Amino acid sequence: MLLAVSSGYSDTGRVPTRREIAEEVGCTPRTVTTHVATLREAGLLPASRGGNAISIERSPSP
Repeated sequence: MLLAVSSGYSDTGRVPTRREIAEEVGCTPRTVTTHVATLREAGLLPASRGGNAISIERSPSP
């Protein structure tokens, strides 16, 4: 899931929606929601509010 979010952002400059990630990895949007919550709990994605969008913050490159 994290790879799908990162690669979608790299390819388009925007973070893909849960539906787009689900289509890419072959699961339901509900499954994406569950995995995103787990990634956030682990500190790998920042918490956010935003409907179907998944929000990530990029650290500035050194």
